[in-house]
Amino acid sequence: MNKGNEIVLAPQKKVTYSGNYIQFESAEEFIYDAFVTMAAASKADSIKFGVTTDGVKITAKSACNLLVDVNYVNAMGQVKKVQNVKVNFYKDAIAPEIEDFALAAVSHQTVVDASKQTQLVDFSTYFAKYANDEASRILWNADASLVKGGQVEIDGTTYSNVQAVWEHENEYGDIVTTVVDDLVSDIVLCDKEGKNEGVNAKATNLKVKFAANYGNTIDFGKGKVTVYATVSIEQAGSAKPVQTTIVIPVTLKNPTAAEIAAQYTFDPAFYANGVLTVIDATAIDLGTMISAKDGASIDYTGLKAAKELTVSGTTLTMGDNAKANTAYEVKGLKVTYLGGRSFDMPAFNVKFVDSKTYIADMAKASFSLISGNDADANSDMVFYAEKANDKVTPKIVNFYKVTNAGGKFVADDKVAIDGFKARVNDADKAFASDLIKVEASENDIKVTALKRITVDTNVVVPVKLTVTNADGSESPVYTSFTVTVKAYPVQ
Repeated sequence: MNKGNEIVLAPQKKVTYSGNYIQFESAEEFIYDAFVTMAAASKADSIKFGVTTDGVKITAKSACNLLVDVNYVNAMGQVKKVQNVKVNFYKDAIAPEIEDFALAAVSHQTVVDASKQTQLVDFSTYFAKYANDEASRILWNADASLVKGGQVEIDGTTYSNVQAVWEHENEYGDIVTTVVDDLVSDIVLCDKEGKNEGVNAKATNLKVKFAANYGNTIDFGKGKVTVYATVSIEQAGSAKPVQTTIVIPVTLKNPTAAEIAAQYTFDPAFYANGVLTVIDATAIDLGTMISAKDGASIDYTGLKAAKELTVSGTTLTMGDNAKANTAYEVKGLKVTYLGGRSFDMPAFNVKFVDSKTYIADMAKASFSLISGNDADANSDMVFYAEKANDKVTPKIVNFYKVTNAGGKFVADDKVAIDGFKARVNDADKAFASDLIKVEASENDIKVTALKRITVDTNVVVPVKLTVTNADGSESPVYTSFTVTVKAYPVQ
């Protein structure tokens, strides 16, 4: 029985069937024990070609022709010997002698940039063992070659030309070892900078060139990955090359958060500082707000939102308890790229807001007023005006104005005061104070002190305005200003 560089002798018998049909069958029942020894004529050659015997197994390291003696004890206890049995080991059948050499583990940061999907590996420890002086390195430079893949034993079975294996936990919780054939495109010798590829004399490192997007077998960050290469050194004569399987433990790290974030963008017209703001709507289709780069896609399968929002596919809708101008958390999205792998996107907020057709500018409305009673009659005015004016009587010092969304001043005949009210819990709440009295005079405001006080006190005055639109409809505008009621002078 020929097994490459092993030959195992087995007893057979010749059986003749009807029609003179002849077949060789096992004759183990006639043999009690057997072993092989080298014939005298081949003892020198057996040493030269690395031939050993073990029982009935003959192993050779090189191609050769030999004579052996077969010694056996038959079932009757008789000792027999068959001398000078010819054994041939053919060159193409001899498996090269292979040993393993493990390099230091490396970590690789996975990236989408194909030009960076490579990893340099320090190869100096190999040279320290196999080419550790000038003479041996010269020979190595002349005779060595390197290819991806190596001989690997998995669960008692030896596999050849394995580029990588992945040891990981499967869906059932079992640790399994998977042979991976789509991770590595090439492994080459190079210098420390990754240059001079394939130049033996310059070699100090290996460069592992990963397949595009690292194939699609391995989940980054899970389990252990080992990459293999083979160094072959040609031998003189008919001997097979001496081969060494190079073992490279590699950790494939998930892409960085910045790299993942670079694969998608929110619509910049509506997104800033982690908040997606939706204007004048109660629902938003996230698919219209988030776009992925070429080669990437957004996975909405796990989309979740705060309980105030409802989720349907890629759409978020305000529920009955949702409020405007309130940020609600959204999470569970993934971005898929790098060979179909999915990575978590950070949570973000969605806020629904109502547009303001008109804006009240109260920057110049706030003022200070000396406290006092009815006898003091301390009062002041806040006028509706586009700007201050000291050329008129009374002078316009304190003023407010309303502009439209484009910043244009709204004429005073389009603005009316609808009371001093604040909007609280979707209802108007009237202003009340025992320090000041507030009155409307058309769209101007008069503030009068009601009593003397000894400590400066700020009073916020809410104002509800009504603006008449071009079509005759009205729009409410809520705003406020502050009156600082000053302490009454004392001796």
